[in-house]
Amino acid sequence: MKKDFMKFATGVAVGVGSAVATQKYLASEHGQKTKQEVKKMFSQFYAFIYPKLKAMKDMTKAKYSQAIISGAKEFGKAKKMSDEMVQELIEKTTSMWDEFIDKDKK
Repeated sequence: MKKDFMKFATGVAVGVGSAVATQKYLASEHGQKTKQEVKKMFSQFYAFIYPKLKAMKDMTKAKYSQAIISGAKEFGKAKKMSDEMVQELIEKTTSMWDEFIDKDKK
């Protein structure tokens, strides 16, 4: 009986270990894919919004933020993005005011 239990426990341990290793592999691969998708999305949004920002006269931080918000909503609708992704896009790009101004000066 003790021998059977040890075989069972060993089998369970191997099974759990295999499941954990598989989960980590899939999570890692999925995480990399997600990072690539987010990076691509930001690149596409930048290509979409930058010409509109450049065309604006007398750019202020408030105008920049408003343009980002309305542009992100328009972009999100066209790309069928979730509200959460649009909000993340807004948060990340509105915080890039300083980088935008620096690039605009060059």
